[in-house]
Amino acid sequence: MGFKKTIEFSDTGATLSHHRVCAVTIDRDAKQSYVSVKSYINKEKLDAGCNHIGYTQLTVPGIPDSGEDIFDWAERKAMTGDGSTFKDAAAE
Repeated sequence: MGFKKTIEFSDTGATLSHHRVCAVTIDRDAKQSYVSVKSYINKEKLDAGCNHIGYTQLTVPGIPDSGEDIFDWAERKAMTGDGSTFKDAAAE
C-alpha cells in the first residue's frame, strides 16, 4: 500500500512523494506507538519495489483500537500529522 505526501528531506534536499509504513511498535503501557516510514521518489518506484530514498521514525501518541489494522492506522497517523508530524520528523 502506501500514502502520498510530498516532503523535502533537509539532509539531502530530495523531494519524495510516496511513503510506506514498514514497521510499527506499540507500547500499550505508555499508550504510544513508534512508526517507521520508508520514502520513495514516486508511486511508480514504490510499486516497482525500488529501494527507498528516505527513512523516518515517528513517535505517535495513542495505539490502534483492538482489531484495527496497525499499518492502516499508522499510515493514517503519518499522513495527517497526528502527534509527531511526518514532515517535521523527515526534516530533522
